[in-house]
Amino acid sequence: PTALGFPGESGGLVKDASELQGTEKNTVMFGYGYSATALQLVAAVNTVANGGVYVAPRMLKATIGADGEVIELPASAAREVLKPETASTMTSLMTDVVCLGTGKGARIDGISVAGKTGTAYKLQDDSTYGETGDRQYRASFVGFLPAQNPQFTILVTIDQPDPTSRDRFGGTAAAPLFTKVATAATGSVGQTMAPSRKPSSQVNPGIRATLTAATAAIVARVSPTTSPPRAPASVFSSSAEVVRPAA
Repeated sequence: PTALGFPGESGGLVKDASELQGTEKNTVMFGYGYSATALQLVAAVNTVANGGVYVAPRMLKATIGADGEVIELPASAAREVLKPETASTMTSLMTDVVCLGTGKGARIDGISVAGKTGTAYKLQDDSTYGETGDRQYRASFVGFLPAQNPQFTILVTIDQPDPTSRDRFGGTAAAPLFTKVATAATGSVGQTMAPSRKPSSQVNPGIRATLTAATAAIVARVSPTTSPPRAPASVFSSSAEVVRPAA
């Protein structure tokens, strides 16, 4: 678990490297053979946004007393888990995903976005992943913005989009919704963002109506602190919202 302390939080599933067998040693590199919660995933990407500094998630940013006094809670524990140059390389690669790759649907006019699409088969009741045409999917997009001066880390996941539709993939189902959530998040705090490298593509106006599955979005605000050197983000659920597709 993330040490959040929330009852029932899953720790995900991951094998020790010594337990990997056969093709697992290769497939684990691109997302097979382990699982992570949405909070773990957004906290991991948040680490890249923070220049390699991991910041423990927390439930609350502050409390408000009966007298209206706002008391900020202590900063989350933080530690460096990636070299800054590694985080910089990852940021560049994730920016290219949005500018040139499968994440074009997450482009936002005037804002640089770094992110990654995700499309996974869901395990069926018979312990298989189904056959072509009879599979169930989970589509996702996770990213941060602006890419070179991160203010928000956002994860959008869509459970069981229409398996017969082109909008069953992370880049076609989740990325356009990421754009809408990110636009709302930046607008709500009046952020001035850095220019993007490429103009945004047209968001599919029918995407909300075509999705038949529950959709959730986690928005984490990057909260500057004085230490470590690069301002880490605090992931807290008080800024999270659940977005469901229109009927």
